[in-house]
Amino acid sequence: MLLLFLGFLGCTEKSSVTVTPGPEGWQTIDNKLFSIQTPIGWKHQWEQGIDSYVGRLFAPKVDLSFDWSSMGYANPVMFTLKEYIYNKPAMWEPLWTPYPNKVVFYTDSSENLERVKAKIMKEKGITDVSLIQIEYTQNPEKEIRFENGAYIAQLIYNDTVVEYPIPIPEKIKNHIIEIDTLGGFRRKLIRPKPGLNGTTGVYFEDLNSDFNFNIYGEVTGAANQADAIKAFRSIQVHWGKG
Repeated sequence: MLLLFLGFLGCTEKSSVTVTPGPEGWQTIDNKLFSIQTPIGWKHQWEQGIDSYVGRLFAPKVDLSFDWSSMGYANPVMFTLKEYIYNKPAMWEPLWTPYPNKVVFYTDSSENLERVKAKIMKEKGITDVSLIQIEYTQNPEKEIRFENGAYIAQLIYNDTVVEYPIPIPEKIKNHIIEIDTLGGFRRKLIRPKPGLNGTTGVYFEDLNSDFNFNIYGEVTGAANQADAIKAFRSIQVHWGKG
């Protein structure tokens, strides 16, 4: 993979970008990393990257950035609702404890909990044993259900169960996110829901390596957003073809 990546280093100078006019007011931009069909007037610009290839695609009311990374450093742009709920629980699990009215300390110590409790009570000057709870660090088991238009997580701790409505971020609620697979890639298309502002973008993730790639940013107006999604669907990623 390293040799392949170094091979691309030698073929991505600014002069290597080609723009070929196409039919019906469209053009093809090819920078040797990917090609994309866009409305005529879209421009390509390289930016300075550290460990990936970065740049911009822009036009009036279109301002997009791209990141092409052989090591998987490209931002996935936005999580789908299912990704957020089922794959990213650390983003929504509550930070509070399931033991109300007590001061709770978590420990990874192998010592007996009562000994840990005695030490902490002495250190903190706590004299009422009923006010303190000592628990080994817990990662609760989770059972998730959809009920009355909301996702509810049942968090199962060692000795208690908590019902927790999962908060859904507004940016996930306000976007349409489509996922499919194409030519060995998992592809994600993102756009705001009609009438809303937000992010328009695409994200590619190779199914067989760390490689990933994104283009995303601000596209103003429904017609421009539709053109951007059409352009994203035309992308040919050149990863693994050199």
